[in-house]
Amino acid sequence: MTTFKDEEKPLKKTPLHVSDLYGPRISEWRDRELQLSRLHEEIVGKRESHLNYSLAYAQNRAKRLQTNQLVDIEKSRQRNEKYLQDVMLISENLRVDESNPVSPRLATLQSNYWAMVKSLKPLWEENLQPTNLRSSRTELRGTPRAESLNSTRGQQTGAGAIPGSARSQKSTSVNFRATEPNIAKQTVQKPERKSISKKNKTK
Repeated sequence: MTTFKDEEKPLKKTPLHVSDLYGPRISEWRDRELQLSRLHEEIVGKRESHLNYSLAYAQNRAKRLQTNQLVDIEKSRQRNEKYLQDVMLISENLRVDESNPVSPRLATLQSNYWAMVKSLKPLWEENLQPTNLRSSRTELRGTPRAESLNSTRGQQTGAGAIPGSARSQKSTSVNFRATEPNIAKQTVQKPERKSISKKNKTK
């Protein structure tokens, strides 16, 4: 028979082992550590590859720049030599032209040009002036003195001009522009005077 004292004795608990308590966690941590180590190795490998690529790219870029600079220097040298040759050729041609005498045709063209400039200078000055001065100048053109001056200018320019040239035609058209309205007035006024005299005679 068991006594009451035997029943009051506590039951002894068997202690648990550490591997039994942290076993699943240790395996999980080990797997995580292996995964992190693999990721670290991948990152280190990628970093090395990027460094190698950047170094190679920098070296290739420096080589390309050097070759491009050499090519540009050579092209600029050739271009400068060509420009110098052209300048020397032009200067030689100018020396030859200066040594040769001026042709008579060129001399006549020069004289006609300066005569045309002198004849057109008053018109150019008149266009630069205001409108009121221009109108007074046109009124003075109708006087007989202005007609005589225009006729003498036309004779001077026509004597030195080449017949049939565009410049001589232009100068003559400009010089005789003021004489046209006077001729028209004379042709209109003459018949009126005759008709009035006939009426007076009949009366």
